[in-house]
Amino acid sequence: MPANPGDRYRLSAQAPLRRAEGLNVGATDSTPAPPRWRVWETVLIVVFVLLFAAVVVIGGGSLATRGQLALVALVPLVLVTALLTWIDRWAPPGWRYRWLALLWGAGVAASGAILVNSSLYQDLLLYRGSPEWAGTFAAVIIAPISEELFKGLGVVTVLVLARRQLTSTLSAVALAGLVGAGFAYVENLDYFWQAYQEGSTVFGFTVFARSVMSPFIHPMATSLTGLAVGSALLAGKGWFWRLPLGFVGAVAVHALWNGMAMLGAIWVLVYLVVELPLFIAWLTWLLVWSQRMARQIHLGLVPYVLTGWISPAEVALTVTPSGRRAARRWARKLKGRRPLRRLQRAVGRLGMDQQVMSRRGPNLDKIEQDRQHLAEVARLRAELKQLELAQ
Repeated sequence: MPANPGDRYRLSAQAPLRRAEGLNVGATDSTPAPPRWRVWETVLIVVFVLLFAAVVVIGGGSLATRGQLALVALVPLVLVTALLTWIDRWAPPGWRYRWLALLWGAGVAASGAILVNSSLYQDLLLYRGSPEWAGTFAAVIIAPISEELFKGLGVVTVLVLARRQLTSTLSAVALAGLVGAGFAYVENLDYFWQAYQEGSTVFGFTVFARSVMSPFIHPMATSLTGLAVGSALLAGKGWFWRLPLGFVGAVAVHALWNGMAMLGAIWVLVYLVVELPLFIAWLTWLLVWSQRMARQIHLGLVPYVLTGWISPAEVALTVTPSGRRAARRWARKLKGRRPLRRLQRAVGRLGMDQQVMSRRGPNLDKIEQDRQHLAEVARLRAELKQLELAQ
């Protein structure tokens, strides 16, 4: 019998069992230090913040007014970010990649699209001499292509950088949605500023339309690019057909929305008949996918429970709503919410990786990462235990 119940979870005690399964597990219980910010991440963050600030400040108007409009535009951004984060709560990449996604959308994608859209609009105006025709063509054809291209470049960049922490296509879809949410935030600032100058009625309707009726249009469109890139990264193949297919889907959804906005008064009816059901279908798809992922993680953790590396309680606090709620209450009392979140994330990744490898075969890189996740679980388990004993 072990000296205490915690010993049976130690990596060193379980090494013989895992060697019997063909894994090269060392007899050490040491844990690598938590990942630190790297130079490229700091540089990207600074660049994106500067670009975002430039987009906001150059937009015109007094700084106080722009600040107030920025707070109004923050409401749909927080809503969308919270929803996408909740959907991808089982085994998400680190927060650094979510921030990169948001800032790419609000900085690089927004500034690049503004430059391209305005330049090509001027070319169309000079070519045809009709502001109405140039505006319609730019909105329905040019804007969807240029905006999804710049957002798509961000999706590819963020997902390639996050590929070691990417355990599911759902996480890729959520990160892509965050790129779209960041872009929508800056676009809303521009729309709100224009509407603000036309009076309270126009301003109120614009805020309602952008914040309540269509806060998910950019995340929904760009999520299709994330679906393509994420599935290609996890499968290790299919780039040549997945990426164009995802990009075309994103452009089509975006163009549909912009085209409907050109219909005038009938737009509200078309929105209720076409766009609202599309939003509901997209959200339902993500919610069902999220619940299915929880079940997959649960199944993937079965081998870890049988070998004693993960306890049934740790499975429950990772993939069941009641277990997660109870764990949050417990962690609040201990002042250990951060280690709890890290523990849940590490356990979730273990289960998801197991399911992926059971379908696609062993992956040496994932096996090595899972050894690190197991070491992290042991460290975090001990940290939470120490907090509990200190109460």
